[in-house]
Amino acid sequence: MTGIYHRSPVSRPRSIFLGDSTLTTLVRDLMRPALIACPPDATLGEAAVLLAKHRLHALIVWPTPQVNYWGLFPILTC
Repeated sequence: MTGIYHRSPVSRPRSIFLGDSTLTTLVRDLMRPALIACPPDATLGEAAVLLAKHRLHALIVWPTPQVNYWGLFPILTC
């Protein structure tokens, strides 16, 4: 199963220039309202579709019984 893993009530900000400085901007103010994830056995095509559809730079790869760790799949991999 590939897709949205968790949804949060936080809305996505319109600008990355929040606060007096980008150094004081909180990470939570820049986060997406959902985690977009895929399993480790997703195809490159499925991952590419998710990256493009959600305008992401990376996907979270969740653990399975065969692969017991979390991962990050960056767009540079495609």
